[in-house]
Amino acid sequence: MFQHQYTQSTANTYVSALGYCHRLVGAPDPSKVFWVVEMLKGYKKMGMRIDNRRPITLPILRNLIEVTPSLCSTSLCSTFEGCAVSRKMFSDFLSLVFPSCGLDSSKYKGHSFRIGAATFAVRSTKRYGALKIRRVSHLHSPI
Repeated sequence: MFQHQYTQSTANTYVSALGYCHRLVGAPDPSKVFWVVEMLKGYKKMGMRIDNRRPITLPILRNLIEVTPSLCSTSLCSTFEGCAVSRKMFSDFLSLVFPSCGLDSSKYKGHSFRIGAATFAVRSTKRYGALKIRRVSHLHSPI
């Protein structure tokens, strides 16, 4: 599968299907064999990428808010009619705003707001532990 450049999730699906077929006929499940499980773990690690998204910090947020009126007459989160913007509209708008703030739009995305909020929470208060922040914000990577 690796030679055919299948993703890790595709490899897991195929191995799971193989195990399911074996269980249906009462045969031993090859997907539970130690070396198969370890191979799939290694396959997952090979496909890992470094997350290059950056957080929206308070200074960046202030800059975005200052620049927004010069680009359009709407806010970051609402349309001209006062309705909430869709995720696509927000992402498209950010791709215009980030360069005008001197930010690389390949490193800052809509998710950067969530990353920035989690980073701010960790740095600003001691009453929240990292595990609680990860649980509340649904973060899966270490903070």
